[in-house]
Amino acid sequence: MVSLEDLAQFLNDDKLTGRLIIAVQQNDPPKEIVYYKTRPSKKVVNEYRKAYLNRVKTRVGLPVVEQDSMDETTSHDIQRYNINEVPNANDILDPPIRQGGIHMESVPRIKYTSFQFTNNKRQKITIFRRYKKNPLLTQKRLDLLILREVVIDFAKKDMLHLDRRADCVVYDNEIFVFWKSGFERIFNYTKVYKQQAKEVYTYLKSDAPYKITGLEKFEKETNDLDSLRTLSNIHRSNFYQTLNIRKLKKLSKDTTLGMTVNVVTGTVEFVNRDKFLHFFKDDDLNSPASGRKYTAYLKKIR
Repeated sequence: MVSLEDLAQFLNDDKLTGRLIIAVQQNDPPKEIVYYKTRPSKKVVNEYRKAYLNRVKTRVGLPVVEQDSMDETTSHDIQRYNINEVPNANDILDPPIRQGGIHMESVPRIKYTSFQFTNNKRQKITIFRRYKKNPLLTQKRLDLLILREVVIDFAKKDMLHLDRRADCVVYDNEIFVFWKSGFERIFNYTKVYKQQAKEVYTYLKSDAPYKITGLEKFEKETNDLDSLRTLSNIHRSNFYQTLNIRKLKKLSKDTTLGMTVNVVTGTVEFVNRDKFLHFFKDDDLNSPASGRKYTAYLKKIR
């Protein structure tokens, strides 16, 4: 299993070569991604290598949450994914490259960039970063990448700005996620979350031994990314499939849960969408020390 120390050791090699891939989202057909590549100068490769190395070094020694862990994560937690479990990962890592250059009007549609480093054993490490919609900058800045002659069709000496942060790093079939929202957008995780949400709602509509009043309304209200993440956690925990109407009736005695259960009709009614999500995410906790009741927004299994 690859560690953060392994990433740092790889990037510590000043003989690495590099190439940059720029992913541009097209207008026609909509949402299609077109990829362009360039090979920056050795000086630029080395500058970015050192910047990425420093960012990895600051994370060495920090805990890493595994993909199959039941712990919930924040955007700042480091997560590790197996590349085979990430949809479209192989296509994104080795995309078809379009010949020619990017025109100026395409810059606002740049979705992300990937900086790929290769050592003398032909091993590779790839750094992904969402592209910030920055304008073209002048040649006076030190952290600019000159691309005109290879891939960018701009006026002479114009430059494209790429920051030196990393959303995720891919090495040896593993992905280290440093910034979750960036990783989700690059690898189009919204599709994954929507599919998992669909499976949760399908069960609740058709297979659950109880019926939820207003479920269709909740489904329409949970299409935003935060709600989809929550539904993904609900899907992963499988708590919603362990319940029956009698257990729900017993739990409903706790009025803070915001639900009413009718055993005769087999129906459950929540006061609002948030109570519905928190209940099935199993967020309602009691403190044995103070006796207080809490709604948890981040849980760690102990």
